[in-house]
Amino acid sequence: MSERDIYSSDQLKKIRETLQSSLGTGSDSALSTLDSRFVASEKSAAQAAEEDKKAAPAAPEVDVPALIQEGNIDAMLEAMGELKDNPGGLRQLTGALLQHNKSKAFHMVDAMSKVTGDKDLIEALANGVVAKKGINPLIDALRHAVISPVAMKVLAGAIAEQGSVNHIIRSIATAPTGQEEAEIIWAMELIGKAGIDSMLEAINLLEKDSPGVVILATGLVNRKEITAQPLSKALIQCMDHPKPAMILAVELTRLADLPSLVMLMEKGLTDKSEAAEVIIAKMVWRSLNEDTKVKMLSRAAKSIKNDSMAGKILAWGLVQQGDPKEMEKAYRRLRANPDAKNIVGVGLVSKLGKFAALRTLGKEVLALGKVQGAADAASREAKNRYNTITTQMLSLSNTTKPKK
Repeated sequence: MSERDIYSSDQLKKIRETLQSSLGTGSDSALSTLDSRFVASEKSAAQAAEEDKKAAPAAPEVDVPALIQEGNIDAMLEAMGELKDNPGGLRQLTGALLQHNKSKAFHMVDAMSKVTGDKDLIEALANGVVAKKGINPLIDALRHAVISPVAMKVLAGAIAEQGSVNHIIRSIATAPTGQEEAEIIWAMELIGKAGIDSMLEAINLLEKDSPGVVILATGLVNRKEITAQPLSKALIQCMDHPKPAMILAVELTRLADLPSLVMLMEKGLTDKSEAAEVIIAKMVWRSLNEDTKVKMLSRAAKSIKNDSMAGKILAWGLVQQGDPKEMEKAYRRLRANPDAKNIVGVGLVSKLGKFAALRTLGKEVLALGKVQGAADAASREAKNRYNTITTQMLSLSNTTKPKK
């Protein structure tokens, strides 16, 4: 087909109509040029396309047996990229590569990149990489093994066996997400030989719902030398995932003093999390059961940003502590949690009396009578949750005699 007859008569007609419609009286010149420039093709566009396809030079066929006979590894790898539609040829070349006495681990990785859609070939090549040894090819192979959990597990095991802590961290950063078996292998290896900073780095790299994070959290809390600071960092990283967060929070309540627990909330532990409920329950327990003059529950109220159970537990604890000044401070800081605010407000009225509370809180006291029933119900709910956490999760004895 020449450049003059690339359009059919129907197409030229549509072009003419479009030009007339768009250009109006100024279309004469364009139409004249159209007529002199193009002639209607006698063939349809589909026929012309088919003829062009037939006229195009055919790609030379890959002679797989000849390549194997020649034994040139680079040529074999190049040919694999041209055989995506020839599974049989790919299998033949993969088998030849695996058996070649001069093939290296990096050759296997290159081959994996050409057969990413074939699970069987990926698994065979992954085993080939492992057999050839060398830590860097093992890590490089992770990118191409995502189709096969078996291949990922084989590579992960070899990396754990042959690699250092830094190699395992690199592997976690390189591997596609969601490789649970590989992540379990690496996490187990890290809790055995990694330092605390490396474990924290791994937690930061992993998806937080990974079982690997649970393993790393368990390893951290069982380190003899562990302190509150690294546990706080780890908890902030995975606070939205209950399993690792609860493991870390429970241990933190054992290690950290009251000011440290308050600071943890200030650093960003969301009060929506179950971990925050544990942390605040321990704050309240310490405030009620330990002989301390440090009163920090009202300061912790600044960290309540949601309508959360943690906020209600804190409010209940403030009422039990019974310090009017602390309650007044907290009342003004709990606006994001209406139930918690009402618990404190009703408690302050009960403590001071309505007229004294009116001087302290202003006209807002007048509305508290309408919400007293809801505040009492929220207070009971908070107390029950507090008792569950302190006795069942933290194994603490509640020695005080609550007022409510």
